[in-house]
Amino acid sequence: MNLSEKIAQLPLHKQKEMLKKVQENGQKYRLYTLSPQQSRMWFLYHLDKEDTGYISRFRFVIDTNFEKELLDRVMGNLIERHKIMRTTYLSIEGIPFQTWNDIPCFSSKFLDGRRMSEEELDRCCLDMIYIDSEIPVKAWYVQRENEVWYVLNIHHIAHDGWSIGILLKEFYEQCEGLLSDEVRKPASMDYDYFDYIKELKERKTLIRSREKMAYWKTYLDGHLTGIPLEKKENPEHIAENVYVLPNKEIEHHIHDFAKRNKTSTYNVLLSVLLYLLEIYNDGENVNVGMPVLNRESANQLNTVGYFSNTVVIKSGVQDIKNYGDYLRRITDQMVSHLENANIPFEWIVDELNVPRLIDHNPLFNMMFSMQGKNLMKNGMGECKKIQHHSFRFSPYYSRYRTTNFALMLTVVETTDGISMGFSYAREYFTKSDMIQMRDDYVELLNLVLNGADIFREEYRSRFVQRFRKRTCSENLISEHNVTDRLETENEITELWADILGHRQFSVTQPFFNVGGNSINSFQLLKKLNDKYDASVKMAHLFEYTTIRQIAEYISSKNGNRKEDSSVQIHMF
Repeated sequence: MNLSEKIAQLPLHKQKEMLKKVQENGQKYRLYTLSPQQSRMWFLYHLDKEDTGYISRFRFVIDTNFEKELLDRVMGNLIERHKIMRTTYLSIEGIPFQTWNDIPCFSSKFLDGRRMSEEELDRCCLDMIYIDSEIPVKAWYVQRENEVWYVLNIHHIAHDGWSIGILLKEFYEQCEGLLSDEVRKPASMDYDYFDYIKELKERKTLIRSREKMAYWKTYLDGHLTGIPLEKKENPEHIAENVYVLPNKEIEHHIHDFAKRNKTSTYNVLLSVLLYLLEIYNDGENVNVGMPVLNRESANQLNTVGYFSNTVVIKSGVQDIKNYGDYLRRITDQMVSHLENANIPFEWIVDELNVPRLIDHNPLFNMMFSMQGKNLMKNGMGECKKIQHHSFRFSPYYSRYRTTNFALMLTVVETTDGISMGFSYAREYFTKSDMIQMRDDYVELLNLVLNGADIFREEYRSRFVQRFRKRTCSENLISEHNVTDRLETENEITELWADILGHRQFSVTQPFFNVGGNSINSFQLLKKLNDKYDASVKMAHLFEYTTIRQIAEYISSKNGNRKEDSSVQIHMF
């Protein structure tokens, strides 16, 4: 029985006592709060524990029969060095915590893939990671005909893109030492992710942070604005991709164009995407989310963990007359955004009281990401020679991976040039939709690079009819006539008041509109399941968002009130 299961069996009064002790001095028990970024991941994990959308998969391809035990030893050393890579997660009274574990050894799973198809290998090597009972890293050692694959699955709660660059550098250093009989465990970290969490506690009260929060409250209006999307019948929450293959020539053109216009490659590519999305949206504003590095000190640059933050930019084309002015606006906005980028996205969502919906992120459902050469400076896609062995490291995308965005454009700078991938949810788009979008994007980009003003009507009208407008369908909640609904409403009202600390709400107001957030939604879920035998899940709190709707759902499930029959386990 793991720690999380033991806690769940404690009587309610013992859980409250335990929570108080951990909140006063969690380090004494090796229990730490989550960062806002991790809290979001924990929240999404509990929406659907089988969702692979936040599991990153990478692959080393080695051209010789490199021994499994040696690779496992290297990976084990890295996991020991970085505590966040051997952390598990639990909740007490609905509040999440994390604890790092002592791992005696790390072992990958062996797979003989010499007679397996690419599709079979893809399915086998995509691991579910249950972060409330196991560490966030798994690996496969795959034997192929003339090479070896070492496949890593890492949950996003423990890393960001920059972290992969750190791990890759240290992985190669360990391999070089091992093959030279000089391998030694890397030194322990002077600064780790748990130090960052301590710093965040102090940041929330700083005046400067309040000024940055005011910036985002002014910029954002608290509503999702994007292309209206209609779910298909029998939707599949699966990601597919269409690509633009690496191209050195277009990379040089973009760099030259950006330099002439005193901006960055990133801003050029982003501006074209924003303009195209607004064309598709009949000239209405579109919000796009973007990951930013969010590492502010030298210590953080060498630390593995989930530091990256999300910022949101508006397309904002309406009052712009030409592309040159638009590019300057996007450039200026990105400068301002980056100056205020260390306010966690979760704090902004809570401050704006943004309604939470189960089928997309708050504020945006489209994403733009660019992996520059500096992010993966230690060899993404490049061949690394270590003695007589040749290593090549790259993402290992799965055809079975789910996605949490309707659309995401990822740009990667490789040694072969810039490549692009449009990842999309099959529940919203067809492959022909995405091929058309990719072709439109490339056509617009080429027009820009060749000096055309894409704001001119002759160009704009070319794209307007290519993408049909979609409308979102709303899930209507059925009503139930149940005699004890009012009594249940009164009981749930007391639960809300206890969690929110106020009574400024009615039975018809959504939880997330009156002060509810991702953390206290877990507290609500815990209290509902403690009180009623109705198997309430996190997804239900998005479908049934008001006191009245929750009461109707519980009554429809014949949710009888529970007695306290927990088993007492002494832990502290």
